[in-house]
Amino acid sequence: MLKEVLRVINDSGLVNLSDIADKVGTTESMVNQVITLLVLRGYLEEVVNNQNCETYCCSSCSSHCPTRQQIKSCYIVTEKGKKYFQIS
Repeated sequence: MLKEVLRVINDSGLVNLSDIADKVGTTESMVNQVITLLVLRGYLEEVVNNQNCETYCCSSCSSHCPTRQQIKSCYIVTEKGKKYFQIS
């Protein structure tokens, strides 16, 4: 499940827990736990306090995108996370 969640975040860019849960067939709570584990393992990096979140997550959105106001956490896939795709 780690790889599936990581792939959804990598491929989709900005997604919420509900979207990820639907795509991988699990609960939002489980996705939250998986994201925490991915961060701890160094596959994801949280953009602290949403600083420059739009640079990483919303680069293709317009400035009037309502999603920007709803962002609570933003994560980017690290180089280690990208290499994980190549290995597995």
